[in-house]
Amino acid sequence: RHLLAAARQYATREADPTFLDAVQLFIREEQRHGAELGRWLDLAGIPRARHDWGDTLFRAFRYALPNIECWATPVVMVETHAMIYYHAIRRATGSPVLEAICARILADEVPHIRFQCERLAIIHRRRWRVFRWLTAGAHRVLFVGITMAVWLGHRRALRAGGVTFRRVLRAARGAVGPGVAAGGPRGDHWRCP
Repeated sequence: RHLLAAARQYATREADPTFLDAVQLFIREEQRHGAELGRWLDLAGIPRARHDWGDTLFRAFRYALPNIECWATPVVMVETHAMIYYHAIRRATGSPVLEAICARILADEVPHIRFQCERLAIIHRRRWRVFRWLTAGAHRVLFVGITMAVWLGHRRALRAGGVTFRRVLRAARGAVGPGVAAGGPRGDHWRCP
């Protein structure tokens, strides 16, 4: 609901009706991921998590300022970390079904991240240099916070897949490009994978 409202407002302002269609497709794919994982958990007899403080923080950040940039920025960062997580789960599991679900999620995440990076690059390109620099600094802080939250909330699963904290940090930084990790005043600091 919040995302669609922000996407609709952005699409209208930019005269880009296809953007709203792309966001709706993104939402459907993410819902499919959740449904497939939930079904697997149910069939495996594993109880679903009742509360996830990381997800609560993620939603709070996105809803605090309902615009596309405040939605897309954490999405790119979280989806980048999700790729690391699902790769680790795929390596750790003995379930061919869960391996297949993880492989599908991983394949879907690449275009999701690319889509968000392209949109963020368009938004940032229009900013004055000093504001791009400040935005990049805020992204660095958010990136480190998300990396810490992912590690603290999922380290057991990540370790089971052979992933250390250093590897999470390095892989996430590499996946979203040096713009998030190192920042910079360029308007294109969101590079597409």
